[in-house]
Amino acid sequence: FDTSGNVSGLGTVASGAITSSGVIIGTTVEPSGDTSSGDNAAIGYTSAEGLILTGQGSTSDVTIKNDADATVISIPTGTSNVGIGTTSAAHNLEIVATASGSVNDSLQIRNNATASGTGSRLRFINSTDDNSDTNGAAIASVRNVNDNDLVFETENSEAMRIDHDGKVGIGVTSPAEVLDIENSVTTKVKAKTTTSTALGGFEAHGNASSYLKVFQYGSAAGGTTFGGVTGNNQALIEAQAVSSVVFSTQGNDGGSNPDFIFAPQR
Repeated sequence: FDTSGNVSGLGTVASGAITSSGVIIGTTVEPSGDTSSGDNAAIGYTSAEGLILTGQGSTSDVTIKNDADATVISIPTGTSNVGIGTTSAAHNLEIVATASGSVNDSLQIRNNATASGTGSRLRFINSTDDNSDTNGAAIASVRNVNDNDLVFETENSEAMRIDHDGKVGIGVTSPAEVLDIENSVTTKVKAKTTTSTALGGFEAHGNASSYLKVFQYGSAAGGTTFGGVTGNNQALIEAQAVSSVVFSTQGNDGGSNPDFIFAPQR
């Protein structure tokens, strides 16, 4: 269709199917041949590409609207980006919704199979060293009886799982605790602060007055005394606000500060 409503490049069109204003009614159109870059609004067909839609506009090259005249899909002018809910997509695929005060299902991937262990996967491939779909990383929703677990995969192997009860498993597909870590080799959990005046570690609380803390003071923490040692580079095990064991890396310091202090509190 040109700007005057004239039709060109069509196959057979039934008599009377095109109105005086260039509207096609009551029939199908069988285009033959490719479109070109100068077409304002063109429909084409080739055996390799199938149906072709080509257009050019000041905002979008191709726009698909619904029966309420609202834009559903847009390809911004001069790009190969696809926008759903937006006419200014800046990425290959951009989905935009306005749902104030709620979390919107902008994209839903569904597997209707009901067997346990089936699910839906979103895969990320970042290199071309191997075209196999077993490479890369993935996020999957996996059916667990009548519930769903969230699974994180690397190189087609499960790395971490958040089950339907909110338990996190690393190296284990059925976590028994809030955080369950299993490994066939040496297993460590590391907590480190990059600030010398801060501390790193972890706390386990039973209730408001019952807890266990294990943490390490940095090289410039200073000003804190545990078990007779004041200063820095200390590792502390504390239970219910009592400094139970202190390890010091300050050295003997003339014999007044030993390398190890065991300070049980009665």
